[in-house]
Amino acid sequence: MKQWFVKSHWLHEDRIAYLEIIGDFDEEGMIEFNTHMRDKYLEQGDAPVHCIIDAKGLTGHPTNIKTLKEGTQASVKHPNIGWVVLVGFDNRIVRFFSSTVSQLLGVKFKLVDNLDDAKDVLRRADQSIAEFVK
Repeated sequence: MKQWFVKSHWLHEDRIAYLEIIGDFDEEGMIEFNTHMRDKYLEQGDAPVHCIIDAKGLTGHPTNIKTLKEGTQASVKHPNIGWVVLVGFDNRIVRFFSSTVSQLLGVKFKLVDNLDDAKDVLRRADQSIAEFVK
């Protein structure tokens, strides 16, 4: 039984997706989430599409590096992917795993504490969106 859900919308139309994950996230959920991110945002947006993933409501998640790598393939290998900014992971082990997986996959990735910090990362990283990221 699915024990997680995602709320998502464009933070800025066709350029910045905001995805909030809530609940206990398993391997199947990770694959489903990344497929959703690819189909609804990366396929529909204008490259580069930056993704802010809010994980503050996450109560469980896979920690196996192989699982994390395989579960994120649908989105992080997409040609339209820009920066992926993960909000709210305060677990030191998960931070290490996330950093390792992003390096293995060659993703522009940053972990931050809150949404304002995520927006700051994107403003600095992509001057083409700086004017509309408030």
